[in-house]
Amino acid sequence: MLVRSNILNVSSDQYVARSAPGLAAQLGRIGHEVFTFGFVAAMRSTMVLPIVLLAVAAASCFMITRQARPAEAAPTGVAVTEAQSGR
Repeated sequence: MLVRSNILNVSSDQYVARSAPGLAAQLGRIGHEVFTFGFVAAMRSTMVLPIVLLAVAAASCFMITRQARPAEAAPTGVAVTEAQSGR
């Protein structure tokens, strides 16, 4: 014998609306809070590494110094005049 329930014939929205007056709003609020807090907690822990790497990269830019090149020696046998040396 096949027994059909009225619950199977209605959509889930209608079932929640008929069950209790404030249940739909309460379930919506709980679902929103669970998603919001779960997403924010996961986002915070995920974003720590990129922020730290960016901070280290920015700090390393302050450690870059310009090094003076050693003066190139004039080839042997060529006389360097004052005009050529830039004095």
